[in-house]
Amino acid sequence: MRNLLPLDAYHRDESGYWRRMPIVAGTFFGLAMAVGSYFILGNTPNLLHPRSPGEILLIGILSGLFFGALFPLSLRHKLRRFTNRLYSGDEGLIRIPTTEGPFDYKLPCNWLQESVGVGGVLCVGRSGLLFVPHALNRRSATFFRMAPLEQLQVGVSKAPRSLSLLQRMLVPHPPSLLEIRWPSEVACFVVPQATTTADLLIRVLHDLKGRSGQAPDS
Repeated sequence: MRNLLPLDAYHRDESGYWRRMPIVAGTFFGLAMAVGSYFILGNTPNLLHPRSPGEILLIGILSGLFFGALFPLSLRHKLRRFTNRLYSGDEGLIRIPTTEGPFDYKLPCNWLQESVGVGGVLCVGRSGLLFVPHALNRRSATFFRMAPLEQLQVGVSKAPRSLSLLQRMLVPHPPSLLEIRWPSEVACFVVPQATTTADLLIRVLHDLKGRSGQAPDS
């Protein structure tokens, strides 16, 4: 089963999240450290050298700079390793049900349930589409099928407006979503370059339909 997109597409910062993360994380952590230092050091008995407001402010600034530089870097490194495992089809992380296939392509993505994402892989084949959550999701997350293939509609939709204040601070450019419609159902997925991915998926579906003598909706 081939990947629909190249691996480097998953490591681009389309939404500005990783550019914004150091600023937001460092600011919140620095403020927390400054406030904590003020109350802790202010209530410490017999402190020979009480910290001045300037020193407490300096503690907050230095803590924020340190945390803002290291935490996002470490987090992004871990997420890269996780994405690479998902992309390569690591069976310890993702297992495609053998009874549901066969499938020609796979697309690592997040299925968006309201504002909550479920990570996994979207499998594409002549029997339809199948979303399979990865092993780190909650146990209630299960795979679901999008079929029949001839009634699938692929498009792009805007990101939901119900983002929290923190999400709006962290994501200056909310990405568009890949939208899949089938009889009486619709599902949206977070994917790299949603418009390009949707066009590519439509071409793949046309090709799969051509093999079985059908033509998909688009």
